[in-house]
Amino acid sequence: MQPQPEEMPATATGSFPVSTRIEALRVALIGAIVVLHADPAVELAPTHDLTSFVGNLLQHGPARSAVAVLSAISGYLLCKSRLDQTPGKLLRKKAATLIVPLVLWNLPLALVTAFAQARGKLLDQRLQLTTPDPLEWLNALLSLNANPVDYPLHFVRDLFVLALLAGLLSSWLRRWPLAVVIGVHVVFGMFNLDGNLLLRDDMPVMFFAGGALACVQADLTKLDGQWRALLVVFSVASLAHVLTGDSTMVPFLRMVSVLGVWPAFGALSETRFGVWLAAQSPYSFWVFASHAPVMKALRQCWNPAALGVPDALFWLWGPPVSIAIGVLTFRVAARVAPGFTGLLVGGRIGSSRRSPAATKKVELEPAPLARASE
Repeated sequence: MQPQPEEMPATATGSFPVSTRIEALRVALIGAIVVLHADPAVELAPTHDLTSFVGNLLQHGPARSAVAVLSAISGYLLCKSRLDQTPGKLLRKKAATLIVPLVLWNLPLALVTAFAQARGKLLDQRLQLTTPDPLEWLNALLSLNANPVDYPLHFVRDLFVLALLAGLLSSWLRRWPLAVVIGVHVVFGMFNLDGNLLLRDDMPVMFFAGGALACVQADLTKLDGQWRALLVVFSVASLAHVLTGDSTMVPFLRMVSVLGVWPAFGALSETRFGVWLAAQSPYSFWVFASHAPVMKALRQCWNPAALGVPDALFWLWGPPVSIAIGVLTFRVAARVAPGFTGLLVGGRIGSSRRSPAATKKVELEPAPLARASE
């Protein structure tokens, strides 16, 4: 699921290729998505105490940039590889890297949910899988017009749709990239296609903006020298959004997130920690796909044992434990059943005896991120 060598951006900062930055950023953004999904969910509102401030900061602050940045990276990689110009190959590859994992991750959860609902349990779930309505199962497995049973994977479903749209608009995108980006923004806003064609409204513009950068062969390191100032702008915007609870700032926050996060990771990728972070990229899609059910199970175990303990404490240990479980289960699965594990992450898995950094990696956009991203 990781881009092949010919798909990787060739632009470099010093001796560190942009691909290293993308891998490190993908891992960090998927970690942010895991934090964002930690229970209890917090409604965006002006903060008046430490608990509400921390909750808003975790769930409505910098982590909200994850999907936007992962979408831009995915669009960039797609057009950089010129996959948008080969419709047949595009469809086959994206079906393998996106649709197959989407179904394989959702199927066991859907079966467990249906089994429990048939016995009178989990009846409060959003999807009712014991009803005769086939749409419930189509949504559970494929996220046809609602979130699937493994709800973060709606991102994967939307990436598949965006990839197909990029194929349809390929010649226009390469000839008039700016016009296409503006057109996508206008059309999705005017006809409310997000929620119908797509489930999220923050993905199409960012995806096509990333694709446009690839089409014009933009220098992605152009803003690296201003990474400190741009990161400050993003941090201030995030803090203002959290403190005021102003949802109208979200579009601005998404825009500055790319400008703030991307250059900062250019500097980070040149450090030992950045290189180490990039080496964890093989785990990214697996962590992204597994974290929601793992977090749900951890939460169910925590509730009876945490009577009288502030719910917010779950934020401190739930996400890192979920990530650790994801890493551990991926390593076990890759060793025991590398072929099937490859299907689950949308690509082949190298020998389980090889180190994660040497193994063929996972792309959350291939996906956290993820996918894609995110």
